[in-house]
Amino acid sequence: MSKKVDHVVFFKLREVSEEKEKELMEELNALPSKIEGVQTLTFGRNITPERAKGYNYALRATFDSREIIQKYAIHPDHVKVATKLKELFEAPPICLDWEY
Repeated sequence: MSKKVDHVVFFKLREVSEEKEKELMEELNALPSKIEGVQTLTFGRNITPERAKGYNYALRATFDSREIIQKYAIHPDHVKVATKLKELFEAPPICLDWEY
């Protein structure tokens, strides 16, 4: 049986309008319904900035397996929203993945 994978990404993004933030959240939070094997995905603004070293957004996803995270990385819907996020980077994101 494949192990599940948790995927966490911390972002340091430029400030955006509420409309742009809502658009990004909706696109990211819709990915589980578009990519088979993505169990959950949430994206949001950090609520404890005093501990975050300037990282102001985070994403957490759960995948059915290591193979699914590889498919997710190249899936057109993920690539589309990831490209939008990259335009807002103030620093490289921090990404961690683990199996359980």
